[in-house]
Amino acid sequence: MSERTKIRIWARAAGRCVLCAKYLIDQRVHIHDAELVGQIAHNVGAEDGPKAPRGASSLSASERAQEENLLLLCHECHRSIDDPANWGLFTVDWLRRRKEEHQDRVRRATNFESLHRTLVVTTDGSVRGAHASVSDRQITEALIDSGLVVHVEDGAVGQVTIHLDGDLTAEYAWKQAQATIDKGISKLTDVHASAIRKPDHISVFAIAPIPSLVYLGSRLDDKISIKVFDRRRGEDDRAWCWTADDTDPIRFAVVADHVGGIDVSDVVATINVSGTVSDANLPSALRSCPAIVLAPIGETPRPGILRSEASLNNAADAWMELLGHVEALWPNCQRIHLLAATPVSLAIRIGAHRMRNAQPDLVTYQLTDHGYEAAITITEKIQPEG
Repeated sequence: MSERTKIRIWARAAGRCVLCAKYLIDQRVHIHDAELVGQIAHNVGAEDGPKAPRGASSLSASERAQEENLLLLCHECHRSIDDPANWGLFTVDWLRRRKEEHQDRVRRATNFESLHRTLVVTTDGSVRGAHASVSDRQITEALIDSGLVVHVEDGAVGQVTIHLDGDLTAEYAWKQAQATIDKGISKLTDVHASAIRKPDHISVFAIAPIPSLVYLGSRLDDKISIKVFDRRRGEDDRAWCWTADDTDPIRFAVVADHVGGIDVSDVVATINVSGTVSDANLPSALRSCPAIVLAPIGETPRPGILRSEASLNNAADAWMELLGHVEALWPNCQRIHLLAATPVSLAIRIGAHRMRNAQPDLVTYQLTDHGYEAAITITEKIQPEG
């Protein structure tokens, strides 16, 4: 293997294992000189004997030594892929795809001219009794996939984590959640205000109960571009990456099942996207109120239905259409009671798209063992500037 080939392999992998992304330039080994601790491995084995990992191939010995057949690995991953017990798992095609994916991420991550700086907002807390958070690796994967990079200035990373712990059955819990979100948004505002190079973008990775997510969306600055990510089922590093397949996005319809009226002060808005809100769970006080429903067209509401940003945008547009219908049908409406079975991304967009000065208060509800119970009421009205 030529020295030039080695340099190209290390450079294209950015000095990281293409499988686990471990950094392979270890400065702890020598004080003055960093030592390369990575290993260049063969995909198709260097030999074609029965004991050679992935050795069965028509490639010649010289072709097996070419860059296309070599990949940079840490010691642990190298040992794992060459273990005979794992040959059925680490196939030639699988390793080739992982190498290509890694090198593609490196190209995008180091294309500093095209990556846009973004402030990052995450949540950390409990959902239905289980701890829920997003890892730094998942954030990095999703941002790079979207052409973004976390804003860093003077060594400080522009990331704010909002800790939403606590027993949501307690009387004070929702007010505490609002206060915690307000504090996090205030910190985010301070980060933006103190930045010399102002980031013009916010990325949101949030897992929390629906009322908290809607409130979080309502508190985000609508003067800055906001991108909301959604978590797909599974625990892999790309769980928060939107799919690039927008060829057939989900569309949504809004249907009002009661006639309009100028005397109506309360309206129930039902969002059936990741599931279906059961009428049996409605509070008795809401059952006589006019209702309006948002649901997918030609699709059964289910978890994971919003796989692309195009589908999310369609759902958000339908929410704004719903707000328009409320204004037209019930012009004196004072409160919209929101009962939502929705992905986290849409919950945030619902809060973000409420017009603070023009639209009714938004009363959010949480599903409990006793049905839907009122949680957070979004009443903030900002006075027009000037």
